[in-house]
Amino acid sequence: MACDLIFSFQEFLKLVPGLAIFPFSFYLAVKKIGTGVSFSYVWSVSSIGERISSVVLVNRKDRPVIIRGIIAECGGVEIDLHTFQEPLILKAYEAIRVVPEPYSFLTLKGEKWVIPHKPGKPNIDLFLVLPDGRHKCKPLFKAPRYLVRKYRPALSASKNKFTHNGIVYNPEAIKFIVLYLYEGKQMTTFIENSGFISESTGLGTNMLRPEEMVSPEVATATLQRATPGLVVNVSWPR
Repeated sequence: MACDLIFSFQEFLKLVPGLAIFPFSFYLAVKKIGTGVSFSYVWSVSSIGERISSVVLVNRKDRPVIIRGIIAECGGVEIDLHTFQEPLILKAYEAIRVVPEPYSFLTLKGEKWVIPHKPGKPNIDLFLVLPDGRHKCKPLFKAPRYLVRKYRPALSASKNKFTHNGIVYNPEAIKFIVLYLYEGKQMTTFIENSGFISESTGLGTNMLRPEEMVSPEVATATLQRATPGLVVNVSWPR
């Protein structure tokens, strides 16, 4: 009987290393299964409106993630935030910053729509478009349980883009488009409704008064007075 007990105890000791390693092995295996990406975003307000200006993605798994696009969802409405020309490969445990494609404004069912962002509250969800479907990201900074919302099927908002010489602008936020020569190079800038000039390099002023913005001709004369010899063309936004 004693011999049997000794033998059983010796056999148990042989199993102890495997039992000790099992939880760690299981943890490593889980890290290689499925997709796990966390996110955070930066909300910005500028001359072309309020929007998500950048997104940080953090891969929590020990395997790469191939990403074709990023979709934001807020208030039951989806926004095609960014589509990669070539799939983005997010490496294991890597963190990257993505700057979404610029746009002028959003429309929903033919009407202009603004993301109903709530500072300090987690009302924006993020989805990654993967080769085999979508993945819902977890917020990098967890919110209290009572603030977590259930997912709802979403409508889709359309992005509208107005550009001049490759620069995106919001036609409702600017008064004039300004083209001028500076050191032999053509420059493009915008005079906002407030009179502020978004990019004033080479100009003698960065602000126009209301009486100086009654027409493109008056704005042109004002800029030429502020910068003698300036070759400039001021026009209405298209």
